[in-house]
Amino acid sequence: MYSKRYQQFIERHPDYLGIEKYCNICGFRFSKFAPAGIIKRAAQCPVCGSLERHRHLYFHIFNIIFRLEDFKIIHFAPEPVFKNLFLHSKAEYYDVDILPGITQYTQDITRLTFSQIFYEDLSITDPDMRLKHFGKEDHVRWYNEEIFHQRIKDAGFSTETSRVSLFPQYMRDECLLGDLIIIARKESLKKEKG
Repeated sequence: MYSKRYQQFIERHPDYLGIEKYCNICGFRFSKFAPAGIIKRAAQCPVCGSLERHRHLYFHIFNIIFRLEDFKIIHFAPEPVFKNLFLHSKAEYYDVDILPGITQYTQDITRLTFSQIFYEDLSITDPDMRLKHFGKEDHVRWYNEEIFHQRIKDAGFSTETSRVSLFPQYMRDECLLGDLIIIARKESLKKEKG
């Protein structure tokens, strides 16, 4: 599937032909990534559409994707890059978004009908104010790392942090430097799995 898209893309954009940049999700190399973001930066894979955070997160997903049997995954605002992986895993997968018609489940993260993970105050509703405060028009939260860890722990999860800066250099080049991922595991499931 991606191979044909890669060939077609390179035929239309030969300046992307090269080996300097690597997308660990679709497996192709380029001379550069495509521009992306509000403040344009060379970040997006032109074949699969992944961004730095997706390629960072994929390191972790790839390591667990084959061990997800008997796990439940609730995926909020699912990225298409990962949704397909989870749908084809052995996990019980729930894709959730507040906007109807995008996912299988339409729910507000603050009022879940299945297990409530955490609650957020949605007092900033103006898209321009959300952009100013949270970095995106549709985001409603921005935590520092310590507070976020505590909120997740209070909901019964253990947490660990993955930082791109700890990756080997060749991996760091493909991810947003300074980006971090907080991995949360439900304590009861962690004990059951041993």
